[in-house]
Amino acid sequence: MGLWWVTVQPPARRMGWLPLLLLLTQCLGVPGQRSPLNDFQVLRGTELQHLLHAVVPGPWQEDVADAEECAGRCGPLMDCRAFHYNVSSHGCQLLPWTQHSPHTRLRRSGRCDLFQKKDYVRTCIMNNGVGYRGTMATTVGGLPCQAWSHKFPNDHKYTPTLRNGLEENFCRNPDGDPGGPWCYTTDPAVRFQSCGIKSCREAACVWCNGEEYRGAVDRTESGRECQRWDLQHPHQHPFEPGKFLDQGLDDNYCRNPDGSERPWCYTTDPQIERELCDLPRCGSEAQPRQEATTVSCFRGKGEGYRGTANTTTAGVPCQRWDAQIPHQHRFTPEKYACK
Repeated sequence: MGLWWVTVQPPARRMGWLPLLLLLTQCLGVPGQRSPLNDFQVLRGTELQHLLHAVVPGPWQEDVADAEECAGRCGPLMDCRAFHYNVSSHGCQLLPWTQHSPHTRLRRSGRCDLFQKKDYVRTCIMNNGVGYRGTMATTVGGLPCQAWSHKFPNDHKYTPTLRNGLEENFCRNPDGDPGGPWCYTTDPAVRFQSCGIKSCREAACVWCNGEEYRGAVDRTESGRECQRWDLQHPHQHPFEPGKFLDQGLDDNYCRNPDGSERPWCYTTDPQIERELCDLPRCGSEAQPRQEATTVSCFRGKGEGYRGTANTTTAGVPCQRWDAQIPHQHRFTPEKYACK
């Protein structure tokens, strides 16, 4: 598997702004404005090293427009699974491995960010997992998977290629089985078996209104793809990851940085700014953790205050939360049962 680098000129320098604008206008004929970065997870300030001396990265290629352009180059390539982006020099280095590849390690870096394709690093699956390229190699019954390149003990029709991802003995879904990724097993008595990899929707549930949700769902309840939190298009917003470090604004995953009734995201549809995400709840609504509850004072921002004060600092009586008069609001007890 080869190592790729690419030099890309900024769009304006290559083709001028008018042709580019016309091209973008044509592209907008389809719903949504997805960024190629949506296919990647980012690790800020991180480099991915290969530990074998025989594999030495080449020189950095500079003059790349931005990380989106790097993603656009890496995305279609079957042997590009990640890339480094130098935030200061705008350099781009395409990589044929991820942090889960053999003989690699992550290292803190002051010069670049690491972007890895989601299909290779997510531990859950989207839809039926046809695109899953993780390293799970054991079935739901605990049986080791047979290598796809082997025909024994269980013969089969599949031939590994770069496109179908049938490498090693990793769980895959080459036939689009609705049960998700599977594999042939090393047990002659069990020809094949599902690997039981959870869908990203099922892998993490929502407690309360989901402010602590850190799952990997990147679609809204209507099926629209989420906009990345670190991008300002197609919708501008105030929730920049660097300004909300404790909100888990990773990539384009559903989150709840503003205390809404449940996790949500901005969408890639220019006509729909934001939508809620359909996520399973963790069970019956519970009260906040006891250590966070106070009645006579408050800690931090006061999320755990459960006292009986009902007058403002100016002496104005408080409106009941279950009333919409004189002021209408979204903070109803039914939607915020744990608050």
